[in-house]
Amino acid sequence: KVSCPRSIYARGERARLSSLVALGIFGTIFLLLGTGFLHKVLLSRLASLSSTVREIASRKTVSTRVAVVGKDELAGLGRDINIMLDGLEQSETERLRSEEKLRNMVEVASDWIWEVDAQGRYTYASGQVARILGYESEEIIGKTPFDFMPPEEAQRVGEIFSRIVADKAPICFLENLNLHRDGHQVVLETNGVP
Repeated sequence: KVSCPRSIYARGERARLSSLVALGIFGTIFLLLGTGFLHKVLLSRLASLSSTVREIASRKTVSTRVAVVGKDELAGLGRDINIMLDGLEQSETERLRSEEKLRNMVEVASDWIWEVDAQGRYTYASGQVARILGYESEEIIGKTPFDFMPPEEAQRVGEIFSRIVADKAPICFLENLNLHRDGHQVVLETNGVP
């Protein structure tokens, strides 16, 4: 056996170890820079987009828009969300305009227009009820049509109404007797759809 110092081998081992340490340091730096870049360019923008969408949803308003920065896929997603919000806002505006138009038509109609819930209680009564029965609309809400009929008429109409409800059929030309606020009888012709 030869036992002489092998300086070349030792230098090679040191160089290999130094290379591994340098590679580890550069890899860590690259990973940190890459993560920072990924966070700045992608994750923070995605979090901001998500936060804005949640804010729009919580406000239940479609007038807010998503900030669009750049020309990449995330910016494209933001533009698409804004296009969707534009469409929703337009639909909401049209719906409100249509509701207002319908409300105005109902209020100027000569007929008493009403709506009842599943229990038969008035949830809406147009202002014409004051002219027909002497009650303000607010006084009708929460009551049933039978509350404004003589007892025997409430019994008769209640039986007819029960059959109509069971069949989920429309109410067509149902004549019924109601009591005006001052006590005189008023004959009404009732029409309605389920």
